[in-house]
Amino acid sequence: MVNVGGLCGRDGVPNRAAIATAKAGIAGLTGSLAIELASKNVTVNCVSPRYIQNAGVVPAHIQRRTAPLGEVSGSPVHAVGPILIAR
Repeated sequence: MVNVGGLCGRDGVPNRAAIATAKAGIAGLTGSLAIELASKNVTVNCVSPRYIQNAGVVPAHIQRRTAPLGEVSGSPVHAVGPILIAR
Protein backbone atom coordinates (compact mmCIF):
# COMPACT_ATOMS: atom_id res chain seq x y z
CA MET A 1 0.00 0.00 0.00
CA VAL A 2 1.33 3.45 -0.87
CA ASN A 3 -0.17 6.60 0.58
CA VAL A 4 0.65 10.04 -0.77
CA GLY A 5 1.32 12.66 1.87
CA GLY A 6 3.31 15.85 1.66
CA LEU A 7 6.15 17.61 3.41
CA CYS A 8 3.83 20.41 4.48
CA GLY A 9 2.54 17.95 7.08
CA ARG A 10 6.00 17.97 8.62
CA ASP A 11 7.16 21.52 7.88
CA GLY A 12 3.88 23.44 7.83
CA VAL A 13 2.85 26.01 5.23
CA PRO A 14 1.54 29.52 5.95
CA ASN A 15 -2.23 29.83 5.51
CA ARG A 16 -2.59 26.11 4.78
CA ALA A 17 -3.30 24.67 8.25
CA ALA A 18 -6.01 22.30 6.99
CA ILE A 19 -3.73 20.84 4.31
CA ALA A 20 -0.82 20.49 6.75
CA THR A 21 -3.11 18.72 9.23
CA ALA A 22 -4.39 16.30 6.60
CA LYS A 23 -0.89 15.48 5.37
CA ALA A 24 0.34 14.89 8.93
CA GLY A 25 -2.65 12.59 9.44
CA ILE A 26 -1.70 10.57 6.37
CA ALA A 27 1.80 10.07 7.80
CA GLY A 28 0.36 8.90 11.14
CA LEU A 29 -2.12 6.59 9.44
CA THR A 30 0.66 5.10 7.35
CA GLY A 31 2.80 4.36 10.41
CA SER A 32 -0.10 2.76 12.27
CA LEU A 33 -1.15 0.63 9.31
CA ALA A 34 2.44 -0.47 8.72
CA ILE A 35 2.58 -1.83 12.27
CA GLU A 36 -0.89 -3.39 12.15
CA LEU A 37 -0.47 -5.07 8.76
CA ALA A 38 3.14 -6.25 9.09
CA SER A 39 2.02 -9.57 10.55
CA LYS A 40 -0.04 -10.14 7.40
CA ASN A 41 3.01 -9.46 5.20
CA VAL A 42 1.54 -6.19 3.90
CA THR A 43 3.91 -3.24 3.56
CA VAL A 44 2.62 0.30 3.90
CA ASN A 45 4.62 3.29 2.72
CA CYS A 46 4.07 7.02 2.40
CA VAL A 47 5.56 9.12 -0.39
CA SER A 48 5.75 12.81 0.57
CA PRO A 49 6.62 15.01 -2.39
CA ARG A 50 7.43 18.68 -1.99
CA TYR A 51 5.39 21.06 -4.13
CA ILE A 52 3.34 19.62 -6.95
CA GLN A 53 1.38 21.82 -9.34
CA ASN A 54 -2.29 21.02 -9.65
CA ALA A 55 -4.74 22.47 -12.13
CA GLY A 56 -1.93 24.72 -13.37
CA VAL A 57 -2.03 26.84 -10.22
CA VAL A 58 1.04 27.45 -8.08
CA PRO A 59 0.51 29.68 -5.01
CA ALA A 60 2.90 32.62 -4.61
CA HIS A 61 4.64 31.15 -1.55
CA ILE A 62 5.52 28.08 -3.62
CA GLN A 63 6.71 30.07 -6.63
CA ARG A 64 9.35 31.75 -4.46
CA ARG A 65 10.88 28.41 -3.45
CA THR A 66 13.24 26.47 -5.63
CA ALA A 67 13.27 22.69 -5.80
CA PRO A 68 16.64 20.86 -5.64
CA LEU A 69 16.61 20.36 -9.41
CA GLY A 70 16.11 24.05 -10.06
CA GLU A 71 12.42 23.76 -10.87
CA VAL A 72 9.89 26.09 -9.30
CA SER A 73 7.63 23.17 -8.53
CA GLY A 74 7.07 19.64 -9.73
CA SER A 75 4.36 18.18 -11.83
CA PRO A 76 2.36 15.09 -10.88
CA VAL A 77 4.68 13.11 -13.15
CA HIS A 78 7.55 13.81 -10.72
CA ALA A 79 5.75 11.90 -7.96
CA VAL A 80 5.13 8.76 -10.04
CA GLY A 81 8.69 7.36 -9.84
CA PRO A 82 8.90 7.28 -6.02
CA ILE A 83 5.39 5.82 -5.83
CA LEU A 84 6.28 3.00 -8.23
CA ILE A 85 9.46 2.26 -6.29
CA ALA A 86 7.65 2.31 -2.91
CA ARG A 87 5.07 -0.23 -3.94
